[in-house]
Amino acid sequence: MRGLVLPQLRWLEADLAGVDRSLTPWVILMGHKPWYMGQTNYTYFDELAYVYGVDLIFAVRTTPLSATTTHYS
Repeated sequence: MRGLVLPQLRWLEADLAGVDRSLTPWVILMGHKPWYMGQTNYTYFDELAYVYGVDLIFAVRTTPLSATTTHYS
């Protein structure tokens, strides 16, 4: 799986490495799919977020089923 996202990882790392925190005090990542969802595990994104001090991550995915299903017990 990692081979499929390697170009994205390279781009993200270069982008995060170029952030000037004196000009951009907050770094926020946004994504379509949560990094831990079902059988999916994208821990390599976590590592980059940690190393480059990402402050907030939004990763939301809603399917029609989950949008119409009660999630609270």
